[in-house]
Formats: sequence, structure tokens, C-alpha cells
Amino acid sequence: MASRLNYSFPAVRIENMSLQQIDEVRRLEQEGGLEPWLPEDYHIILQEPNLWLALTASIAEEGSPEKIIGTGLARFLTTEMELCKIVTAVGFRRMGVAVQLLHRLLDEGRHRQCRACFLEVRPSNLNAIRFYEANGFRSVGMRPCYYANPEENALIMACEL
Repeated sequence: MASRLNYSFPAVRIENMSLQQIDEVRRLEQEGGLEPWLPEDYHIILQEPNLWLALTASIAEEGSPEKIIGTGLARFLTTEMELCKIVTAVGFRRMGVAVQLLHRLLDEGRHRQCRACFLEVRPSNLNAIRFYEANGFRSVGMRPCYYANPEENALIMACEL
């Protein structure tokens, strides 16, 4: 008799990022190994909703305040969009948080009549590359010396919307 596994994943709430969440998002970026964007950058982004969409994924655990466990950011450029980042907290990876953020961002791109989505990723970040490939992206080019600390090229990936 086959047993059914019951995974108990938290209920995730995805919403537009607010000014009050900037410090927590920056902390999440740093914990995820990224260079956090400056608070001033986020202030500009949040004031330009026609060009940007910044999302947060959060959970509310019993007896604790709501906690941000993921963030996603995209920029819209007429008929294309650029996926700038998706970050998931270490303890919540492989639970579908990044997929939910990605799908919400891509849906917004479709709503804005974008035809394609592009992103850059470190070639050494094999987990991210596999994630994007599993979600319809393919490699389309390379940007030399794109990243610093350590210096590395950027793999350009794209998908049609």
C-alpha cells in the first residue's frame, strides 16, 4: 500500500513591496548572497510603478509577526521586461516561493503586453539556471565581465511571453 506524503508548506502572501519593507528586503538580499540594492534605489522604484514591479512574499506564523521570505523585481521596457531579481530566504527554498514570484512577474509582463522577458545570471549559479530553464527560459547570450566580487560574465536568458 502506497503512503501519501503530506507536506505542510506555509501559506505565502504575495503583494507589492512597500516603503516599510525596504530594510527587510535588503537584509534578505544580503542573506541570499546578493549585493543589496540601495534604499534610495527602492524609493525610486516604488515611485515608478509604470516602469517597475517589486513584490514581496511573506508568511505569518502563529504567534509571530509577518515575515518576508522572498522578493522579486522586474522592469518593463515597452515590449520587453527584465527580470532583475528573485530571492528566497534560505529556510524556504524549494517550496514554490520563487515560482510564485516569477509567475506573478511574468503575468504582469503579459498584462503590460510585453513579448519577452530577459535576465542575467552568473554562469556559476547552476541552481538558478536550472530554475529558469524549468520555467521556460533559455540561454541567448553572454555579457563579459558583468558581475563583480567575484568578477564573472553574465549568462543572458530569455523566454517568450
